[in-house]
Amino acid sequence: HLLGSTESGGLGLRRVTARTNELNGASQSVLRAVGMRQWGVAPGAGIAPDGRAVSQLHFAMLADDLDPALVNGQGVEPITLEGNPPQAGGAPRIRLREWRHTDAERIVEACSDQRTRHWLAGSLPSPYTKEHAHSYVAGCRDDARAGKALCWCVADNGSDLCLGSVAVMNLSDALGTAGEIGYWTHPEARGRGVMSEAVRLAVRHAFISREDGGLGRKRLRLNAADGNSASLHLARINGFVEVGRDRQAEPLGDGTFADLMRFDLLVDEWNAAGRSASRHPTSRAPELRS
Repeated sequence: HLLGSTESGGLGLRRVTARTNELNGASQSVLRAVGMRQWGVAPGAGIAPDGRAVSQLHFAMLADDLDPALVNGQGVEPITLEGNPPQAGGAPRIRLREWRHTDAERIVEACSDQRTRHWLAGSLPSPYTKEHAHSYVAGCRDDARAGKALCWCVADNGSDLCLGSVAVMNLSDALGTAGEIGYWTHPEARGRGVMSEAVRLAVRHAFISREDGGLGRKRLRLNAADGNSASLHLARINGFVEVGRDRQAEPLGDGTFADLMRFDLLVDEWNAAGRSASRHPTSRAPELRS
C-alpha cells in the first residue's frame, strides 16, 4: 500500500524503511519475507532485555523492488480461515493457515504415503524428501505473492498439527475470474470429514468478492481420477458438477492410466445453494511466528 502507485490505490512512496535489533529473529524473518533488504548495521544502537547493548539492523525497500503482481493488485494474501464447530458452542475442528517450514516433516509423511503417491503420481518426486517439502513451502509463498495460487495448510485447530493441504490454483485463468481446487490429506486425518470442510472453506473464500476480502472468482474447477472415490465424493458433496472426462489422461502410481474426471462450480450456483449465507467461518490475518 505504501509503495504502490496512486493509480492502483497506493500512496506512491519511493522508499520504506524498518529496523530491529540483532536478537529479534522473528522480526528479521518477517522483513525479509516481504522483500525488504538489510542495508546496514548500527553497533550498540539497541538494548537487549537484559540491558546489554546490541546492534540495530536497518532494512529498506524501494518501489522498484516490488513484485509487479503486487503493484497491480494481483497478489493474494494467505489469511487464516477457521472452520465450523462440530456443534453449537464447540470449538472449530480445523483452520486453514499459511504453510510454515516447521510443517516439513508432516508434508514428507503425507507425500510419501502409498495411497497419496498412487493418486498423485504425476506430481510428486520420488523419494519425497524434506528438501522437497521446504521447496513446496517456499513455492506456496512465491505463488501467493505473484497471484498464481493460494495454498493453505489444513491444521488441527487445537494442536495446530498439519492435517493436509488445500489450494486455489491457476488464478490467472479466464482473465483472473477462475481457479482450480487442489488438495491432499495426511493419512492420519482421513475419514474424519477434514478435507470436505477444508474445501468448503477454500471455495467460500474463492467466491467471496474482493471487496469483502475474498478472491472474487466466477468459476472453480476440480479434477479427480476415476476410481478415486474419496476425491469424487468430496467434489460432489461440495456442489461441484461433473462436466466431462479426459480418457486415460491421469497417470497412477502403478504405471497405469485412469480417466480424469472434470468438475466445475459457478458462483451463481454456489449462491443459489445458500452456501454463502450459512456456517460462516471466521478469518484472520496471517499469523507470524518465529
